[in-house]
Amino acid sequence: MLLLFVGIIILNAKSFGVSTDGKILLKTIHVIIGYVFAVNLFIRFVIGFTGKDHERWKNILPFNKGFKQELVDFKQHKQSTYKGHNPAGKLMVFALFFLMLTQAISGLVIAGTDIYYPLLEIILPKVSLQISRMWMPLNLTQK
Repeated sequence: MLLLFVGIIILNAKSFGVSTDGKILLKTIHVIIGYVFAVNLFIRFVIGFTGKDHERWKNILPFNKGFKQELVDFKQHKQSTYKGHNPAGKLMVFALFFLMLTQAISGLVIAGTDIYYPLLEIILPKVSLQISRMWMPLNLTQK
C-alpha cells in the first residue's frame, strides 16, 4: 500500500505542490520501497521450492494433475474443506503472483533508467536495455 500511496503522490505532484527536489526524493523513496517489495517477492519464490508441503508450488499453483476435476468439484460444492488453497484460491495465487512479478520487473527496469538505481541492469544488462527501449517511446518513465 505504501508503494501505491507514494506512486499516487508522484503522479499528482503538481496538484500537491511538490517541488522538483521533493519529487526526486519521493521517487527515491518509491524505488527503495519497490526494492523491498521485489526482495520479498523473491523470497516467496524461493520458499515455493524449499518450503513446507503447503508452501510449495505444486500445491499452490493450478498446474498439477487433476486440477480441472478439483475445479469442477469445487464449483459443485462436493468438498467443503481443503488442505491449503481451494481451486479458486490457486487460480488467484497464480494471477496475483504473475501480476506482482510483472510489476517488480517493470519497476526494476524503470528504477534503473529513471532514477538510476540499476539493480536489474547489473544482473541482466541486455534484457534491461531491451525493456527500457520498449518503455521510452511510451514516455512512461518521464513525468
